[in-house]
Amino acid sequence: MDGWLIITGILIGGPALILLGAYLNFRDSARIRKICMGKVFVVSGIMWILLLLIGVGLSGWLF
Repeated sequence: MDGWLIITGILIGGPALILLGAYLNFRDSARIRKICMGKVFVVSGIMWILLLLIGVGLSGWLF
């Protein structure tokens, strides 16, 4: 039913979250940016992969 909607939302939302995290980091000071930049990309990547797996699982369950 809504499986493709979920997948499309995740595919668009994942990179948007990563870009938002990067933007928020660039807005901070250089010292904080050096510490947090790696963490934000790692956490965003993990969250995006988890959301993608959940979306694929839901779409498989719905269809």
